[in-house]
Amino acid sequence: MGISQNTDAFKFQRLFLETAGFWPRRNASILYQIYGFCTCGIIILFAVSLLLSTMVVKDFKQLILGWCLFTAMLNCSLKFTVFRVKMPAFLELLDFIRSHHFFYHREEFDHYLKRIIKIATAVVMLFFCSGMTSYVCLISAPFFSKEGRTTPFPFPLDFKQYSVMVYILAYVFQGVALFSAAWISFGFDNLSTGMMGLCAAYFAILRQTIISVTEAFRNENPDSINLYRKHDKQIFSDLCDCSTHHLAVISFTQQIEQIFSYVFLSQFLCSAGGICLSGFTFINSEPGSLECVIALSVMGTLMFQITLYCAYGNEVTIQSAMVLDACYMTEWIYCGPEVRRNLFLIMERSKRPLVLTAGKFINLSLSSLVSVIKSAASYAMVLYQLYH
Repeated sequence: MGISQNTDAFKFQRLFLETAGFWPRRNASILYQIYGFCTCGIIILFAVSLLLSTMVVKDFKQLILGWCLFTAMLNCSLKFTVFRVKMPAFLELLDFIRSHHFFYHREEFDHYLKRIIKIATAVVMLFFCSGMTSYVCLISAPFFSKEGRTTPFPFPLDFKQYSVMVYILAYVFQGVALFSAAWISFGFDNLSTGMMGLCAAYFAILRQTIISVTEAFRNENPDSINLYRKHDKQIFSDLCDCSTHHLAVISFTQQIEQIFSYVFLSQFLCSAGGICLSGFTFINSEPGSLECVIALSVMGTLMFQITLYCAYGNEVTIQSAMVLDACYMTEWIYCGPEVRRNLFLIMERSKRPLVLTAGKFINLSLSSLVSVIKSAASYAMVLYQLYH
């Protein structure tokens, strides 16, 4: 069947980003670049309109809802802007993962890569279905509202003082802007997590490859003192490939950190604030109301996004640490000094597990996820106490 292509882990993400003019291209046409900037501009304008709407509302709950929506759109704007700045580095990363360092492994270990590709595809489809369901609910909610001329989200205009055409234009603007933000998020959020998934898969492949390099000793007589002379040359050659692959995966992880670190930081900060504000709005809204639907949708989306980042980051850390154990699990006691030295070097590199961070401030781990959600819930209750 052959070895899987690592680019399959983000083929759907690429489709989403290309249709929005957001996928990096070295020789992109002027029209493609303009299309991408227009898409990003609409999202930024939407965030600004939400910010302005918070300045004209008088109700505290409406103010919190406005800030909640602004936080979500600000998160999208910041992430997309950072990614645009890092596009040249991302193109170099794509070239790097197509190199021979990531295709040397045996076919019997390819199931780790296939598993990550399947998970990445399933997560994209789940994200797409849940996102489009939320989008339809949010956009269609004003049709069921008893108030006249209401938009899906707060807008800094009183539509009763303007013509119907202004109301329709504002409604269409919000619908297009929200769809653009959701469409790019489908691809972008799963692109970074898909890359982290590939890191974890390659560490798992490396671990199994290291264990298997000394399997020739298992069928030999272990009492032979000079047994290592029979297999050491081949084992040393295989371990050199493993060492090169280890350095390549470490470099791959460090490049992901360099490109997406501030994206992760934006996600953490905005998610903490957004979950807090949307949680407060959800608690104080009437069940089934437009405010309740919006708050629940925003809170669910932000929690899903930050959970993806933390879960994949945690897996990278675990798999990178397990490489050290794999070296010890080999039949190293029957190996010669050169092989042992090579194993020792790999173990030394693995003593400090790789940790992806959010702007060098927060580690992407499950413990960080719990801390963020606990903090957001605590601040939501503080707001609730202040309001009542």
